[in-house]
Amino acid sequence: CRRPSNTSRGSSHGQFVVALFLDQGRGVLDSDPVTALFWYRKAAEQGHARAQLSLAVALEDAHRGVSAAERVEAELWYEKAAAQGLHRRARQEQDWRARLRTALHSVFDALDSSWPDRGRHPTEGE
Repeated sequence: CRRPSNTSRGSSHGQFVVALFLDQGRGVLDSDPVTALFWYRKAAEQGHARAQLSLAVALEDAHRGVSAAERVEAELWYEKAAAQGLHRRARQEQDWRARLRTALHSVFDALDSSWPDRGRHPTEGE
């Protein structure tokens, strides 16, 4: 993909826009969450508040599995975005994702406890 010239010169807003387009698959770009994460990070490291919030959200994206280190990093980016005035939005996003994690853990715990031979898939050993 050809990079717009303002991203290669280090424009945090240009990097943020490219990340959005990649993240959402807009325009002529196909959705590419991994590359979007790269551009969110570039813009966030330059102090772009919306990129910081978007990077935190992307790091916690439940669709791709989240490590403990990514959760910690996401918290740091939420805090940086909040410090720049996005505190209400950052807090709402953190709260929503925390509730989602709790709900998912409850569902998985319930499924695990109701599984016939805990830890063994029903088709195993047949």
